Amino acid sequence: MPPSSRLAGIGWALSGVLVFTIIFAAGKLTGGEVPLAQLVTLRLLAALPVLAVWRLAAGKRIPLFTRAPGWSVLRVLAGYGGLICALEAGVRLPLAQASTLGLLEGVLAVLFGALLLHEQVSRRHTLAAAVGLVGAVLAAEPWQVDWQASIGVPIALGSAVLFALEAVVIKKLVELDEAWTVIFTVHVLGLLILAVPAALTWRALDWPTTLFVLSLGPLGIIGQFMNVRAWRALPVSVIGPLTYSWVLFAGLLGFVMFGELPGLWTLAGAACILTGGVLLARDGR
Repeated sequence: MPPSSRLAGIGWALSGVLVFTIIFAAGKLTGGEVPLAQLVTLRLLAALPVLAVWRLAAGKRIPLFTRAPGWSVLRVLAGYGGLICALEAGVRLPLAQASTLGLLEGVLAVLFGALLLHEQVSRRHTLAAAVGLVGAVLAAEPWQVDWQASIGVPIALGSAVLFALEAVVIKKLVELDEAWTVIFTVHVLGLLILAVPAALTWRALDWPTTLFVLSLGPLGIIGQFMNVRAWRALPVSVIGPLTYSWVLFAGLLGFVMFGELPGLWTLAGAACILTGGVLLARDGR
């Protein structure tokens, strides 16, 4: 792969992580007042008109239905299952502890890519994954947390396993379907899965909150488009470690929105994560 293509893929991957850092922070940004199922349902509904415009503007016939329904269902189950586990772990454990365990997704994605997709994992990939994981742990400062025995620990590990599995499934799907079809399928299946929970927990929202939540729909389409471009340009073994950049972006968002200043360990972790990204960018040169 040409170095320019690899760098472009890494840029798409990092941009996707940034977009979804904002989306995953929506609960905190709305003060925790919006039920999760309602929030995600509104986001998915708001994305449908954008998907319709995208399909019309494409200027070509795009398949409406996936060629791999089994893989698509597995992707939705793994993705939403991972989200539920992550949210439950965040309730049962301190967020720093839950996040640290969840960041194992990057390492697991590399392993799953090798086992399920038979991708070659070079020594540089392995080193980048290890350096990125060290950076994520440093930034999360787990030694500051009381690591009590709790069912939240296996739940958090479960979220990492499911998110890693979803990453591998997405890699498979983008090889079989158009980007639009991949994104449209996950939106429709997600709405079907969340319809009943959303109806049972629905509550009235003020207009500013409603508009913010609806804006997440188009933002999510942009983020998924970036992810699809990244998955097409890079193997899982490269993309997996890049997910650690979530720690850096989350720290920046916390500073901008809530005045949370990053500490020394966060900066050290960010340096490790960026080092891992440099190792990936230079791979194959």
